[in-house]
Amino acid sequence: MTTTSRFDLSGRTAVVTGAARGIGQAIAVALAEAGANVAGISLEEAPETDRAVRAAGRDALMLTGDTGDPNDVERLADETARLRARRA
Repeated sequence: MTTTSRFDLSGRTAVVTGAARGIGQAIAVALAEAGANVAGISLEEAPETDRAVRAAGRDALMLTGDTGDPNDVERLADETARLRARRA
């Protein structure tokens, strides 16, 4: 049994910090493969993560920003809400 067959995240939206590379990228892709749309924020652009999430058939929102900046966190929350609304 694969990890993604153990749970189904269809219709859900996940937020991943550090989604541009490494563990954050792997988590974002795994969540997409489990059915979640993924919103990510990283200090750098995340085009590879965006492509991988979309290749899994999910919506992706990859923002460049710092979770230590309240304005970036608010922007992430606002954009994630818009992503969810599009899927509703």
